[in-house]
Amino acid sequence: MPTRLIRDGLIESDTFDELGLEWEPYYMRLLLIVDDYGRYDATLRALTARMFPLKREIATEQVEAFLKHAEAIGLVRLYEHEGKHYLQIENFRQRIRGRSKWPAPPGVVDGEAQDDDGTAPPQAANRPQNADEEPPRAAPCPPTAGNCPQPAAQDVGEGEAGAGINPTPKKARGGNRAHAAPDLQTIVTGHHREFALSIQRCRPEWGGEITHREWPLVAMSWNVEAGNISPETFDIIRAYLDAEPPNANRYDYPDDRELFIRRFSTVRQKAEHWARRTKWHQRHLAGARKEKEQARNRRLQEEAEALSPEERLRLVNELRELNGKPPLTPEEEAAFRQQ
Repeated sequence: MPTRLIRDGLIESDTFDELGLEWEPYYMRLLLIVDDYGRYDATLRALTARMFPLKREIATEQVEAFLKHAEAIGLVRLYEHEGKHYLQIENFRQRIRGRSKWPAPPGVVDGEAQDDDGTAPPQAANRPQNADEEPPRAAPCPPTAGNCPQPAAQDVGEGEAGAGINPTPKKARGGNRAHAAPDLQTIVTGHHREFALSIQRCRPEWGGEITHREWPLVAMSWNVEAGNISPETFDIIRAYLDAEPPNANRYDYPDDRELFIRRFSTVRQKAEHWARRTKWHQRHLAGARKEKEQARNRRLQEEAEALSPEERLRLVNELRELNGKPPLTPEEEAAFRQQ
């Protein structure tokens, strides 16, 4: 497998940060399997097996959710060619060693070979220009490039120079970058609100309102996991979190609500695996049956206490008759009335 050049500016990129902790390992694994053009077969089953050859618990739905999220923020391009699905990592710019095994995206023509650092050969860069020709613009430095020229400090945020993923201008003062707040009215539905309420009940300390930052994560998790949520899913998750062992991994047993929402798919799968391993369903059904039987006995006892002694005595004799037993003797009736 060819060597991949990954710059440390990647970890300071806003777009890579937007990918989220849950999907970053997926992106790094994808970098290792694509060809020199950043392309690969996007058939979910084959892609999942190639990205996670030793982790059978990773489902194709998780890889599909990663690809959709990565495409939405501009890290990956998904396309079709002759009815088949392919992907290409945007701005991959690695050294080209031959033709791509996979077809190019629509409108893309494979160009000349590049150097190790992802730049064009000197003869292409130093080509003479016509007088009326616009000077070539420098291409944005890709996330995996080796040595890229640094943009001017006033044009990009600190730590973003050469990161290669859509640099975001900083404010004139202060270190926070400006992000447009999402319109919650367009992304939050009734299903999302019910989903959020169920999340709030998972841990007692999560009862507070869902924050503006968390709502987009709630909507994304619901859109990905809606088909996997059953009426008892959150019962299993609550039992799984309650059974958290000492020194547990916080990514498997999140104590932070935002982290829980980001990793909902993984936590749900681990909770369902825990339920199968510990036979939670059998214990849960047995407990439900016992509780139902206790409620029935309490109801019968309350109804019996509401009857007069003579009515209770009549019911006892009827039950004995139904079971083939003789009625109570006068001595037994007298003792029954005294109870």
